[in-house]
Amino acid sequence: MKRNPLFRLLARLRVGRKLLLIYLLDLTAVLYISGILIHEKYIAIDFSNKEIVGNLYLRTVRDALVDVALTGAGARPPAQALQQAALRLADAEQRFGAGMQSGELNARVRSALLAFASGAQLTAAQVSDAMIASRALVTRVGNQSNLILDPDLDSYYSMSMSVLRYPALLDSVNQI
Repeated sequence: MKRNPLFRLLARLRVGRKLLLIYLLDLTAVLYISGILIHEKYIAIDFSNKEIVGNLYLRTVRDALVDVALTGAGARPPAQALQQAALRLADAEQRFGAGMQSGELNARVRSALLAFASGAQLTAAQVSDAMIASRALVTRVGNQSNLILDPDLDSYYSMSMSVLRYPALLDSVNQI
């Protein structure tokens, strides 16, 4: 009866070397599981970093949304304030827009703000289009930065109010 060469090799090893082999095999399993856990932590860190970038971007978009809503309500902000808001939006897109796919929406909101700053007579359709573009930009940034996908219940309602409900409320007030 022929034995497997691996079994013959293991049979010839001393007890100390067999124990070392067992230890090394166990260590590989521990290293593999540790690698999986570390990778999962990096995923969580990346998720949090995207949320931070989204928050920074949304801070600027929120101010632009308020300026659009004020313009729609008849309380037109000064032209310089609207131009500054457009510049801040351009800067936010440049700094935080990578991977957000928000360039086109950002440009629409900026052009609306600059049109409002020109002092020309505004129609309800222009204000409504600017409000829709602003809300779309807020939603896009919220989606792309994982803010809308917030898995924590304690911050979910804050996210829902600031990213979804308040822009919808401003739009509803504008339509009234």
